[in-house]
Amino acid sequence: MLEPVFNDLSAEPPALDLPAAFDRMSRFVELLRAAPDHGLDPGLRIPQNFHGLALCPDYRIWNWLNDTRVPREQTLFLLTLTTKSPYLDQTPDDVQERAFLVELCFGEVESDGLRAAYLLEVPLLSFLQSPWDAALIDCECQELIDDTLAPALPVRLPNLAEVVHFDFHADWIRWRRRRSIVPPHDLWKRRNRLFPNLNFCPSVKGQLMVLRPTEPRFQQAVNKLFDLDEYFAEWFPGGFDPGAFPKCNPASPETLARYPMDYRFSTEDGRHVVASWHLYLTPGKGRLYFETDGRSRRGIICHIGDKLPDTTYGRT
Repeated sequence: MLEPVFNDLSAEPPALDLPAAFDRMSRFVELLRAAPDHGLDPGLRIPQNFHGLALCPDYRIWNWLNDTRVPREQTLFLLTLTTKSPYLDQTPDDVQERAFLVELCFGEVESDGLRAAYLLEVPLLSFLQSPWDAALIDCECQELIDDTLAPALPVRLPNLAEVVHFDFHADWIRWRRRRSIVPPHDLWKRRNRLFPNLNFCPSVKGQLMVLRPTEPRFQQAVNKLFDLDEYFAEWFPGGFDPGAFPKCNPASPETLARYPMDYRFSTEDGRHVVASWHLYLTPGKGRLYFETDGRSRRGIICHIGDKLPDTTYGRT
């Protein structure tokens, strides 16, 4: 899961007064709302004392959550997303074990939030105030390796403190999304969030479930799906450009005429489409077949598996 981590250091110093505290929290909720639209999973990893952090003198986050002057939609939204406490809750055992060996500091100050973001390779989410208003946070990391404390190394962590930072980190978030996929069932469960510009025929689910995460075909399929999603995010109906991909071929009219039922697929909404295009999955004879949908401005993923029959090779 690609959930951001709350930067515990950004809570200091608190705001000077209540209006400034309200503004701080409003901007923070705006960031959280924008995160899924920019490739992150909804959610926020927080420290155990998160709700007790001071927003301004004599006013804490739990006060804000119960304040009738705050729009209820903001407080409910934050309560829904701040579910991972402590920071490394529900993470693999090897991550939690490594946490005991790693120390992340900003200046002379150690931070559990910085350490969690570093170990999980996810961005920090910070209150908007100096020095946390930067898109990158320079820290130092020291790790215990074979009972020896290694020299401190510089580490630069991605940070989100205002909405424009999402654009700054767009390429990095895209790269992390591609690396965040684990088993096929996880991909299928998260398909609408991971690939908002693609629709999947129901038959694709079974084709994915028989693949192993370490299998080259699965890794290739994941990369192709991300490539297609990025293409259809900018696509306007009227023509599909196969030149946008290293190797993308159409099904010939002769093939579609000889094997019409092999290229006909049912969509989730009960329609039928003909898979006119395919990408190659290497090594081997794997293919990813898809069609364009001008009505939804999306690509329709029809088949991920062995190549379908054609007039050149017949049924292989």
